[in-house]
Amino acid sequence: MSDFLNIAKSGMVASRVALTTTSENVANANTEGYSRREVITSEVSGSAGNPLFSAINGNGVMIEDVRRAFDALVAGEVRRTVSALSSSETMVPALEQLENRMLPEAGGIKETLADFFDAVEGLAGTPDDNGLRSVLLNTGESFAGAVADMADNINDLATYLQGQGEQVVDRVNGILKELHRLQEQIGVSTVPGANNSVMDRRDQLLTDLSKLVEVQVEYGEMGTATVTLGNVPGGPTLLDANGPARVSMNSGLALVVRPATAASAPDETQTRAATGGRLHGLASALGAVTATLDDLNDWAVALTEEMNAVHMASRDENGDPGTRLFSLNGWEAEPAPANRGTSIVSTTEVLGETPPDGDIKLVRDEAAGLWQAFDETGALLGSGTNQVVLPGVVIDLNGPPAEGDVINLRATHGQAQNMRFLLQDAGQIATGGGMTVVASAANAGDAELTVASADIGSTGLPLMSDILPGDGSSTTLISDGVVGVIPASASELTLASLSTGGTPSDIMIFTREGTQIAGPALTAAEAAALMTTANGFASGAIYDGTLSGQADNYLGTQLSTDGSSADAQWLRLTDLPYEDLIVVAGPGDLEIGGNITAGDGTEPDDRSVRLEVIDAATGEVELTDQATGHRLGGGILDADGNVEIAGFSLTLSGGTIQNGDLYDVGATTSGSGDARGLNALVALRIRDTETGIGGYDAKFTELRTEVGGMLAAVQTKEEVDRARYESAEIAQSAASGVDLDSEAANLMKYQQAYQANARVMSVARDIFSTLINSL
Repeated sequence: MSDFLNIAKSGMVASRVALTTTSENVANANTEGYSRREVITSEVSGSAGNPLFSAINGNGVMIEDVRRAFDALVAGEVRRTVSALSSSETMVPALEQLENRMLPEAGGIKETLADFFDAVEGLAGTPDDNGLRSVLLNTGESFAGAVADMADNINDLATYLQGQGEQVVDRVNGILKELHRLQEQIGVSTVPGANNSVMDRRDQLLTDLSKLVEVQVEYGEMGTATVTLGNVPGGPTLLDANGPARVSMNSGLALVVRPATAASAPDETQTRAATGGRLHGLASALGAVTATLDDLNDWAVALTEEMNAVHMASRDENGDPGTRLFSLNGWEAEPAPANRGTSIVSTTEVLGETPPDGDIKLVRDEAAGLWQAFDETGALLGSGTNQVVLPGVVIDLNGPPAEGDVINLRATHGQAQNMRFLLQDAGQIATGGGMTVVASAANAGDAELTVASADIGSTGLPLMSDILPGDGSSTTLISDGVVGVIPASASELTLASLSTGGTPSDIMIFTREGTQIAGPALTAAEAAALMTTANGFASGAIYDGTLSGQADNYLGTQLSTDGSSADAQWLRLTDLPYEDLIVVAGPGDLEIGGNITAGDGTEPDDRSVRLEVIDAATGEVELTDQATGHRLGGGILDADGNVEIAGFSLTLSGGTIQNGDLYDVGATTSGSGDARGLNALVALRIRDTETGIGGYDAKFTELRTEVGGMLAAVQTKEEVDRARYESAEIAQSAASGVDLDSEAANLMKYQQAYQANARVMSVARDIFSTLINSL
């Protein structure tokens, strides 16, 4: 009879627990992260009371577990898709902000650039109009300010994204610590279902973590989770039995993961870029912002260099070369953390001077009352009380300093945020062309010649200043042949070939085009073997030895060999041209000394030269110096009539050429009333399809279009990621969510079971009472 009651009692208990669990499911149907609970029961097996009796029935029912519905594969898919969606959702507003910063607006880049070109074009009509010159100055300054403002805005966006990344990392560390605390509670209680709420919270935190960074999760036998970073297993461990890893971030928004073990070695620290989640979106957006800023910098550099080149090749009203229009030079002040003073630094670039290339270190000497400026090698550049004047830059310091204060000026040259318009006075505007061209009246052809300066390129040879000892002594060469190059910037050269018991080596000096200035003449075979591009000579160089040894032999260059003897060869060259010269040593003792004097030299634009058509059929032309008649070099016109000779870019176009056609090219003596320089600036408004020069408005539009394209791609990806996440959520809801219809059916089922078991107990009680009363 007692078994009868116990069986009914166990059934009632099981039904009550099932009703309670079902009620819990219904109550939490809309609770985020809640997994449906299921009661797992089993039969209580019967046992024989004595050897003569064999039990054929059990002893009721027992509750094995209250299990949460959970599918690890489905949960993993939810985490993967939510990571992707979170990344896309983060990128879209960031790229929208980037696009908004680049949209045209009043006072923006496109408007001010158009105003600047309009001002240049207007001044080209009347170059002497001071009012129009003032307009050009104002529009140039406005344009430079618009470029700098846009670069600053983009930099601010990058800084904001980095700050958001730091917040994400803080949240990641917080979630990992909370996950560790939760997992320490798993398995502590043996009561069925006691761990369910902990596991629900754990899985919800894993989903929250996936929204920040993509992770992989592996579950142990006890239900604890091991979490690794990345979209595939095997990444850096974020959480395991040892605890949470220590996570930080680098400047590129990549995670730096140090293992949880306190004694972990530094080489165990791993750096990984996030593959999903909000941090991946921030890092991707930062990459797009940085790339756009780099493109803007490149655009500004090209514009600055091309406009400056045109203006510097032009002439002002005094006939002097123009200066730079725009500058991208700048420094970022970084006071040392230990500074006790509060001095603030500002820099001003000096027009017409070249500022230092590298960083500048300012150190306060309070005893002397001076700020001292040092370069990166520690060499003193200059000093001043509250102002330090250096070549190309003036450094102003305001605010009280303290002894030993250090302010580092980090060079940020070439960045759009530094863009400034340099001209301050209308007289600094160079309107005239740098060179004039006059075709001979006797020309049979009618082609027009246009001339510009050309970069003659590097010889690839070592500088003679690096070869010659600085103390005035001599050096022994390794072998005869080409020694080195005298750069175009040199103004004077002294060389001596000395005897060490034998015969001094011959010293020979050549132009890159093949004209020999000093030394013994060469045979045709010797000249052909020497004058190669590998030896620094121009392609197609032609040997001319007729000028060697002449006292006044090349564009006014003076040659002196006084003092040469059997034991030494000595020569001195003064008034060197603005042209690289190649030094060659002949066989002998190879002991050479001397020195080189640096100087401005004579710019190619300042020469007066003559171009002659030698062979119209082949396009062969020759360039000579007007004053001396010396040959500067020759070349063959290409299909477009272009050729470069001795630092000149020459183009014959617009007609035909005939043998003997002559063109005289000379430096402009005055730019007054000559608008060729302005017209050359205006020409930059439209892109040259062959050279790619100019067309800055169109190029800037391309930058904006690239940003718009990136934004459109991410918006499309966001839609796809959202659809995939919603599908994963539906699958998770089917696997572990609460279906109210099913739970309502369960409530009826368990209620009926409970009532039936109660009826069994009631019947058992009645039977038991009848038996007792019958005794």
